[in-house]
Amino acid sequence: MQSTILIVAGFFAGFVDAIVGGGGLITLPTLLTLGIPPLTALGTNKALGVSTALASSGKYIRSGNVRWNQLKWMIPLCLMTSMSGAFVATQIDASILSKALPLVLMLIFIFLLLKKDFGTMEKEKIPGVWGIIFIPAISFYDGLIGPGTGSFLCLAFISIYGYALLNASANSRIINLTSNIGAIVLFSYHGVIDLQMAWPACISSFIGGYLGAKYAISIGSKKIRPFFILSIAALLLKLLWNQY
Repeated sequence: MQSTILIVAGFFAGFVDAIVGGGGLITLPTLLTLGIPPLTALGTNKALGVSTALASSGKYIRSGNVRWNQLKWMIPLCLMTSMSGAFVATQIDASILSKALPLVLMLIFIFLLLKKDFGTMEKEKIPGVWGIIFIPAISFYDGLIGPGTGSFLCLAFISIYGYALLNASANSRIINLTSNIGAIVLFSYHGVIDLQMAWPACISSFIGGYLGAKYAISIGSKKIRPFFILSIAALLLKLLWNQY
């Protein structure tokens, strides 16, 4: 019964995550509800994240929406920072750091409602060093806590590089795959991945991730925007519910 619940959750999480991120909002609470210890839930959730990111990344790469000129510098940095985040997660109570997130998300949500053209079309921007700073920092967060990483990455690629949402989602999948791999290496070393629970859900999340990426490519940036806003709102509500 537990495996069936996680398989269903993995599919829907993979589908949503491939479009705008936020799949961890489905799988991580599901794992915790099934009685998995918090650190093991984080590690097992990374296994599902790798599966989703593999499927969706492959689809986005074949569609030509990935911008390798920026990613080639970020991938090694994000690998290291996500491993660092996962290491910190094994040493401290990572939930402490989530207390500041609701305020940040509230500001982002208000901004998205007011800025109605945000992410709907590509704009020329000179990113400077901001991409090298913020995107590896998000990967650190991914290794440490995780849920909402894809949405944060989309936001960063749009704000810093001027990408439309489709390109932002595509590039976010590559970075998310990198950070998940980095984190899973550390979690595997510490033995906090429940492989018996993970592998059936990895298959369903792989299928969901592929179909989600295919759907995102078919609808384009303007129609992805509502999914993005809903993802931010869901993450905000989830964090507020946990804290209050």
